[in-house]
Amino acid sequence: HPHSTLCLPFLPGEDVGAHHRGIQPVGDVDPLHGIESGQLALEVVRLPSLAVASVEGAQRGMAYHTDHGLDHLVIGLFDQTQDIFQGPHATRYCVVRNNGWERRQIPVDRYYLIMKYELMHRETQVAVLSVDDNDGQIRDVINVSDPAHMPVGTMVKNKFLDPGRLKTWWIDRSIPASRSGIREILERLGVSSPMSLLTESMGLSLSDQYWIRPMGADIEWIEINFFDNTFSEDLGELMIGHNIHKEELNFSSPDITSNGNLRKRWKIIDGKRVLLKGGTRPICQEPVNESISSLIAKSLNIPCVNYSIAWIDGYPYSVCEDFIDKDSDFVSAHWILMTSKEKNNSLYNQYVGCCKDRGIDIVPFLDRMITMDYLVANGDRHTNNFGLVCEAESLEWIGPAPIFDSGSSLGFDLPPEDMVLESCFECKPFDHDPEKQLGMVKDFSWIDFDALNTAIEQAYDILEGSRLIDQKRREAVISLLRKRADRVERLHDKG
Repeated sequence: HPHSTLCLPFLPGEDVGAHHRGIQPVGDVDPLHGIESGQLALEVVRLPSLAVASVEGAQRGMAYHTDHGLDHLVIGLFDQTQDIFQGPHATRYCVVRNNGWERRQIPVDRYYLIMKYELMHRETQVAVLSVDDNDGQIRDVINVSDPAHMPVGTMVKNKFLDPGRLKTWWIDRSIPASRSGIREILERLGVSSPMSLLTESMGLSLSDQYWIRPMGADIEWIEINFFDNTFSEDLGELMIGHNIHKEELNFSSPDITSNGNLRKRWKIIDGKRVLLKGGTRPICQEPVNESISSLIAKSLNIPCVNYSIAWIDGYPYSVCEDFIDKDSDFVSAHWILMTSKEKNNSLYNQYVGCCKDRGIDIVPFLDRMITMDYLVANGDRHTNNFGLVCEAESLEWIGPAPIFDSGSSLGFDLPPEDMVLESCFECKPFDHDPEKQLGMVKDFSWIDFDALNTAIEQAYDILEGSRLIDQKRREAVISLLRKRADRVERLHDKG
């Protein structure tokens, strides 16, 4: 019985066959129900992981497919003798029968192939998906095999899958189209969008343990995850603006699943997974801000990711180790909030309630995060750059993730003279007004102001280490830090 069908143009009387490495004819079949006069189902070929294949805009607007299995493909033929095949890593081309076999390339956007994949959580199969192999989009969720291991926030009341949420979760996994330099990289690679790269790396990430496996493929998580295994640096080199002189690039890389708009790349240094992230040129203040923020956080015993600075091609990059390991997942506040039962409540109270449902008293951490963001005038603490850490196997909640991604702060995008104007600063995520958000802090008694003031003095040395930041900007940043620290101390003294 045919499991899936590829509908292609056909000229009656012509002949076409399987002509692709790794694909073997396994027998002839009779015309299928639904194939009209003049169209023939010529042969069945075996192609593991291929679920459904169709042609966009087939002549006369006809297309036919079934979706009942995974191992076989029935070739339907239409108005021209053309055939197309694609395996997980094969090159797409057209085969034409005209006094012998002739190969020639065809435009990618004329065809799309829908592949079946298993959504995996480490070794656990979570769901079976149909994924468009051209643009990387999830087209359909065929079944959910383990609801408990579905990505947090994609299930409604922990019972019913919301396909739209899962598709959004998958989109969020890819490099944003707004990433600095990504357009040039995509042009070089000959792909239309960053999402089309997701299947190249099987969706593997260094932020969690989810991945996709071609249906029927003999691949184990322990063999391919980026926590235990090395990965290609080809895409990472391109991401920071380096040229690579190779005919064929290796896309087995966690850089495909890194988010954010700044240039960044993952690298293995001394056996550790390390993220390097650039800044907005020409000043590139964000990496310096990351280092200052982690210095201040450590002085106040706030859980945070430690940042240092490396110079590459004359520009600073922040450097930090991955805070997730092979046994844990980072789940952003965005997806935690998708499970909220109190949609009419404030965002702050919704998040507190969601964490409480998971056995976590998040208020002390939020006191520290909000205070920290106020001190460094962080304007970009959106709900995707804070959250919780979960144990991947047991699904037990560990606690809040350490503070990270504080670079969009300290007036990085303002001229020095505007840093004295409070009207120039906004914040996230619970209120746009920094003073109102600071007013949500329940307790300031944990702050050591002597340690804070010492850290602010040391921050000047970090600023001085950047040759791209002039004296006027350094002084404006330190003045902003002192002003904010004084404001917090007054609130502390009021009790």
